[in-house]
Amino acid sequence: MYKKILQKKAYKKITADDLKFVMENDEPPLLVDVCEEWEFHRNHIEGAVNIPLSIIDTFVHEITTKFPEYNEIVVYCTFGVRSKTAATILNKHGFKNVYSLIGGSSSYFRSQQ
Repeated sequence: MYKKILQKKAYKKITADDLKFVMENDEPPLLVDVCEEWEFHRNHIEGAVNIPLSIIDTFVHEITTKFPEYNEIVVYCTFGVRSKTAATILNKHGFKNVYSLIGGSSSYFRSQQ
């Protein structure tokens, strides 16, 4: 039982519709695409920065120095799998307001139709 409590996810989840809403606010979150660079160039959500999951662990310091004005971070990938891992990594490095986009960019673009 204690093991389940300790394994509780520290990151939060956000839907595509909620993301669209918060991106229109005065203080939108930092939007991080954790796909590989070639995937990012093929298709990404407008305003996102690309920090691939494969190197995100080494770029944690740069996130705080390059983007200090952001209070919240939304990470996403194509289908929402890699973003869960990225959110966990960011949490382990002390980031508190981290969200993973449910269904990834594919759900975001589907909701635009």
